Amino acid sequence: MDPLSALRFPLSAKSALVHDYGTSAEARRKQAMAKSRKKKKLTATKLVKAAARAHIGMPPTTRRAPDPTKTDKPKHKPTLGKLLADE
Repeated sequence: MDPLSALRFPLSAKSALVHDYGTSAEARRKQAMAKSRKKKKLTATKLVKAAARAHIGMPPTTRRAPDPTKTDKPKHKPTLGKLLADE
């Protein structure tokens, strides 16, 4: 046996039986039967909102007002030097 025959035929007969490179019939059937998308319902609310957007335009984005009860607390305790300097 010459050294190039291993390069020409890298798979032995035994390894060819072990490896299945194809797909089974059941797997092919599952791939072929892709689910179709569900159609969206047509509702009156969506129609009214679309008509309003077309007539007067998009509403401005909402912004939350700052909560007056919540104030930012200092992240660090004051050092002894700052405490003595304040007095």
